[in-house]
Amino acid sequence: MGGREFSENEVQILKYLVRHSGQEIYQSQLSKDLNLDPRIISKILIKLEELGSVERTSITHGGRKTFLVKPVREKLIRIMEEAGIDPYSLEEIFNDVADIPCIKCPYIYKCYEGGYYDPASCQWLTDYLRRKAGTHGSLISPRSESRTQGI
Repeated sequence: MGGREFSENEVQILKYLVRHSGQEIYQSQLSKDLNLDPRIISKILIKLEELGSVERTSITHGGRKTFLVKPVREKLIRIMEEAGIDPYSLEEIFNDVADIPCIKCPYIYKCYEGGYYDPASCQWLTDYLRRKAGTHGSLISPRSESRTQGI
C-alpha cells in the first residue's frame, strides 16, 4: 500500500476508517456498510495492520467470530496524503464545523472566558468534545470537570 496507487475498494475502506475512527468498528459490519466482499476487506485490513494504521482484535460479536478494528487515524491520514488522496470531502469538513455547538448557540455573542456564559463551563461544548474524542472525559481535566455544569 505504501508508495503505490490505491484501488477504489482500498480508498473506500480508508475513507470509512478515517470517518469512523474513535468508534467501535466490526470487520463484519464493514462489508455490509460498504457493500464489499468480506474477503476483499480482510485482505486490505491485513495490509493496513502490517503498516500499523489499524489494530485488529479477534472477538465474537452476535454469535459470530469477527475482528474489532481500531483505526490509527493519524497514520491513515498520512498514508492517504502521501498517495494524493484527500481524506475528507468538502461536505464532511462542512458537517464537522456545523456540528460545533458554538455555531448554533443562542449565547455566542455573550460567551467569553470568565463571563456568565463561559466555554470552560459549557455543557454543550463539553458533550461535543467528548463525542468527538469517542470517550467519556479524556479531553476534560478533573479540575474543569467540576465546572462543566453548563448553561
